[in-house]
Amino acid sequence: MSKKIFLFLDDDAFHPDQNRNPRLYYPLIGAADMYDLMLSCEHIKFTTVEGAIDYMESNGCPNFISFDNDLKRELEGKDLAKWIVEKDMDNPGFIPKDFNFFVHSQNISAKKDIYSYLGQYLEHRQIDDKPKKLKP
Repeated sequence: MSKKIFLFLDDDAFHPDQNRNPRLYYPLIGAADMYDLMLSCEHIKFTTVEGAIDYMESNGCPNFISFDNDLKRELEGKDLAKWIVEKDMDNPGFIPKDFNFFVHSQNISAKKDIYSYLGQYLEHRQIDDKPKKLKP
């Protein structure tokens, strides 16, 4: 069985001061368990939505994504969340059954948008995946 994939999306992912290095950042925001999860997975970092999409087009959707939103580019983290949902709607099963995500963005509005949009889709998909009871 292959190792699970943890995708870290952040414009500062490669910043020299390591301000957003997951090892340092997650404990600072009270999410040390995210770092533990990352260690148990193969982790990849992207600073752009385009890079993350290119990766997913070739390799599929990762098991876990940690989102930043404000990437100082035209496309933001919420655009990636929308792309993932649309891709799964067009190709059911694109999002793995064990998929989960975390939003580490400081942008409160975007954080709510990503949790709402992607979270509601996953919840709806889970309901649709449950076996239907047959009436006697």
